[in-house]
Amino acid sequence: MTTNPQHRLQAYLDGELPVGEARDVEAWIAGDAEAQALAQELRQTVATLRHNELPAALTESREFYWSHIRRRIHAEAARETGPARHHYAFGWRQLLASFAGVSAVFAFLMLSARQIPSPAAPVADEVEAVGDQVQAVTFHASAANMTVVYLQNNPRASAPDAAADSLPE
Repeated sequence: MTTNPQHRLQAYLDGELPVGEARDVEAWIAGDAEAQALAQELRQTVATLRHNELPAALTESREFYWSHIRRRIHAEAARETGPARHHYAFGWRQLLASFAGVSAVFAFLMLSARQIPSPAAPVADEVEAVGDQVQAVTFHASAANMTVVYLQNNPRASAPDAAADSLPE
């Protein structure tokens, strides 16, 4: 239900109001000169539109128009998804890209295999360090996953110390 009196008057003239509201609007029109003028103007507008409207006759059927609309919708959808690629070069590019990917993985595996020591050939490292007082020998066996460090007094260093102790003061 509309609260605007002009809308109620328009609904009354169109026959859209229930009986109770229509009686209220009729009473309002009868008692108000402005409402009577508006009602008369709206009635004349409706009559003018009915008598002067050009007839719109369609030469084709309704189904023809709907089928035309449906075809255009499908054409737009096909254009948005893009054309199908059937060119032979496209297939070769896919094959070349796949081959390049496989080659890159193979090269990576070959380079990483060079970095890993072979378990068949055990690797052993020996390092000797000589200091003033101590001699150290380090042995590392990667096959056994073991490192051994030998520490011993330096025999050359103990002789001068003994000579220094024997000197008179």
